[in-house]
Amino acid sequence: MKPIKHTLLIILFLSIISGIQAQTLHAIIFADTDDARVGESVWLDYYAMTGELAIIATANNMNIKEYYFNEEKCNTKNALRVLNSLKCNSDDIVFFYYSGHGARSFGDKSKFPQLILSRPESQFVPLYKINDIIKSKNPKFSVVMADCCNSFSARVTTKDLPSGKTVIKGSAEDTYQSLFGKLKGNIVVASSKAGETSIATEKGGAFTIVFLNELQKIVSGNSPANWNDLLSDTKKGTVRLVNHTPVFDIKLGGTTTAPPATNNPIQTNNQFIASLIKVSDDNADEMQRINLVQPTISEYFVSPNSKVEIYGRNGKTLLERETAEEFLERLCTSYKLVNFSEISSQKNNSGKIMSIKIREIYR
Repeated sequence: MKPIKHTLLIILFLSIISGIQAQTLHAIIFADTDDARVGESVWLDYYAMTGELAIIATANNMNIKEYYFNEEKCNTKNALRVLNSLKCNSDDIVFFYYSGHGARSFGDKSKFPQLILSRPESQFVPLYKINDIIKSKNPKFSVVMADCCNSFSARVTTKDLPSGKTVIKGSAEDTYQSLFGKLKGNIVVASSKAGETSIATEKGGAFTIVFLNELQKIVSGNSPANWNDLLSDTKKGTVRLVNHTPVFDIKLGGTTTAPPATNNPIQTNNQFIASLIKVSDDNADEMQRINLVQPTISEYFVSPNSKVEIYGRNGKTLLERETAEEFLERLCTSYKLVNFSEISSQKNNSGKIMSIKIREIYR
């Protein structure tokens, strides 16, 4: 009987570990980068938020599923398809972020805007509807955020009822876990109150800039780690900077334990990033990592000489410029390099990378 008991205990232990490892951050971004008026600013929001979401997943020891849509793929059809097909485990987190145009009708009762993901007007999607869909998927915690106008329009109808290299140290990891991994509940945020426009600057959306700056103050240990202070300070900072007023709802249902630290590599549905994580995984034998270099070049890059640029956390400061081969060979001997975030890339007609800008995330 003892061997059977031991076997059952081992199976139970492995199933628990498997469940822990399955905790996932569903990172959803829709960015209207094609818009003639605000497209350049929206690109900067996109770069900043993709990087921050990669950091959030890493700090919370969570896998990440990326649903990132820009240019012509940022539309209502894709948004509703992704949201309606979303499958969440009970410990998962969802972070939805939108940057682009927004509006509201004179009959809208919600304080949150409608997102202009597609036209005609009948294709606008209210932010509260997005929040309702996400809540119906029963994640442990969700954030729904939009950096867009909330101005009135008679043409909108009422509808039925987001510098140096990146290193995550222990205190920063604890703070991110207090804001994400340990929480239950739901948060909805929009960059301006009813009747206001939101400002897009040459550095990105004003609200997004202030939000990320306030988040970094908290992560740096200069402010308490709670959402009410974070969003209240973001509201004050946005009003000071551009004089429009963010609105938010915070509905929290207690705390849980964060996913435990693990030596296992982060899992992602981005196959290119997953390949880089394998090459940089310092748990693996160095020779195994070296043997991955040429296959990775062949699969993803035009040639060994394709250009790779490494940028700092802000997505603007160039830290290093390498060929694809130099980049991957460096990853083979890297230590505590655990995740990556693509900023932008240029690809040929076959989808292979000619040049890429990327962030590296270290523990």
